[in-house]
Amino acid sequence: MSKLLRRRAAAAFPILAVLLAVLPVATADAAKIPVKTLDDLPRHTSGVPGTVSDLLRSDADFAAFAAKVGADVAADLEAYDITDPSTLQRLYGVQLTLALMNRDDERALALVELIRALEDKEASRLTSGLAAVAIVRARRDAGGDTGAAYQAAFRSRLREQVAPLPWDLVRDRIVQQKGRTEILSENLVLGMVQAQLDPVAAASGGLSSDLAAQVVNLGYALRYALPLKDSMLEVYGDLVASREAAKQDIWEQRDARLDDGLGLAPVTIAIWDSGVDVPVFADVFVANPGEKADGVDNDGNGFVDDIHGVAFDYDGRDSAELLYPLGEAAPRIGAAMDHMKGFMDIQSGLDSAEASALKTHIAGLAPAQVQGLLEDLSLCGLYAHGTHVAGIAVRGNPYARLLAARISFDWHTVPRLLTEEMVRRHAASYARTAAYFRDNAVRVVNMSRGRG
Repeated sequence: MSKLLRRRAAAAFPILAVLLAVLPVATADAAKIPVKTLDDLPRHTSGVPGTVSDLLRSDADFAAFAAKVGADVAADLEAYDITDPSTLQRLYGVQLTLALMNRDDERALALVELIRALEDKEASRLTSGLAAVAIVRARRDAGGDTGAAYQAAFRSRLREQVAPLPWDLVRDRIVQQKGRTEILSENLVLGMVQAQLDPVAAASGGLSSDLAAQVVNLGYALRYALPLKDSMLEVYGDLVASREAAKQDIWEQRDARLDDGLGLAPVTIAIWDSGVDVPVFADVFVANPGEKADGVDNDGNGFVDDIHGVAFDYDGRDSAELLYPLGEAAPRIGAAMDHMKGFMDIQSGLDSAEASALKTHIAGLAPAQVQGLLEDLSLCGLYAHGTHVAGIAVRGNPYARLLAARISFDWHTVPRLLTEEMVRRHAASYARTAAYFRDNAVRVVNMSRGRG
């Protein structure tokens, strides 16, 4: 569950995507130890002197930390034949970031060319490493990487790369990059670190490999990406303004719908998620005729008030609430949902009122206030996701019937730890939920769980 929570929080606020996307490849070597997943690699821990926030502010401490992380990555790549693309992406991404910071320009360019040659998605191949190449070329043009001459050279080198790109292919990636760059700030980065990484380092005295890699990327963002923020926004903004045109709605003609009255048998679809707002889809939810909302297990099936489905709370105990409970956060949900919409609009390049309000809000945040924003975005994701999925499941299908099953996650940046007793209850709840689906003739189950 903790892996999924981290993924959803990251999906809600992917600041690290401002950095370069890297997808490397393994080189087969009979002398190396074969590795299929990240879990097969040795466990590295990088010590943190003090807090991660202080480490990022200290050039000397950060340099030593980054060197240690780089040495661990190099050792793993030397010793193991890694075949998992996501694991390779993480390891080579660290190496590319370190090459840029260490001004190993030839190595950085070689990595970019390798990445582009191996990228299987055309849009990703065309847009991978744009900033890295511009940085290297601008350094050569300006004789360094500071000052007005370097900024001008960077803009020029970035423009020459993006100008010939086919807009229909790269539009979404460029717009997303522009949006993420717009909200990047030192306070935001440090606030994320204070909320998410400082507590981990304080509790354990160090960071695991994946978190240490994030620190390296964040240090790079503070030292190299942020100083180039205005230049990147100028180039991306000019590109969007010159290429963007009114987009036609292509979805209506592609919309797949089943006609009512065909006599087809209804199909029950279970939405096993963080919660569903049943009244939104009241006309398509299956109803348990033997149950009523009175706090009693009327039909004796082991569940109380399971009229439209079942739910379990964060402790793994039975609950009758099919929609994620807001508790003390209920008064904030309206503003939080506006922030969520603003963030999604920024990612999509939409100049909405919510997007403008979010940019203003983020610009005025002190580092200590960032945690509240992150947690509200995470809360919104948990509150709305299942209902969103349910809408997709029934759209255009009059024969779809819904059943809900809620699994609970913690929306705080540092979630409450699961005890062994809680984990055992959750494991039992999964088995009970699966049995419940079988007993209720569920034919399709949607589980937005990510990859383990």
